[in-house]
Amino acid sequence: LCWLGRIADFKIHILNYTIIELSKYASTTKTKINFHIIGSGEYEKILKLDFQNQYFKIIQLGSFEKNKVDEYLEKNIDAMFSMGTSALDGARIGLPVVLLDQSNVNVKEGYIFKFLFESKGFDLGHPITLLDYQPGNNSLEMIIKDLKLNYIILSKKTLDYYNENHSIEIVSKKLLHLINANSFYFHHEINNSLLKQSLLRKL
Repeated sequence: LCWLGRIADFKIHILNYTIIELSKYASTTKTKINFHIIGSGEYEKILKLDFQNQYFKIIQLGSFEKNKVDEYLEKNIDAMFSMGTSALDGARIGLPVVLLDQSNVNVKEGYIFKFLFESKGFDLGHPITLLDYQPGNNSLEMIIKDLKLNYIILSKKTLDYYNENHSIEIVSKKLLHLINANSFYFHHEINNSLLKQSLLRKL
């Protein structure tokens, strides 16, 4: 498994929570997990590296050149935990992606893990709210079980979701549609009095 992305203020807490939960899962179920961390940032000094155990190993890799990321993911990674455009880097090559959300504070127990293709409205990670928690949920356990049993299906769902919602072709078409569907004004059609600067704006 891996994390891909900058280690920034709004990412470090959900990354640490993921490390803790994966560590507990690996230890409890005696499942060997290698967790690769691809990326760097000013907050990497507070990564929870001490949660490694005999079943859970963290491999810190730092930042990669963009053209090396795909090659590393394809050769070494089965599934990703990420957010933003980094999540799309995995989805674009068919890696199942667990979409993580943003938080500027420690993430409390009960956060609900979900696959990227389960997100709504083109969401690539939002500020965590109470709706993202369910005490005692087993979402991480179910995700790992699904990865073991239905990997090819999850890979196809992820790739299909990317192609239908985030590929450059789809995004371009949607942008052109929005431009064509909206009215706009030419500069000479706007009342000149609206363009004059008030005294306050001049100051």
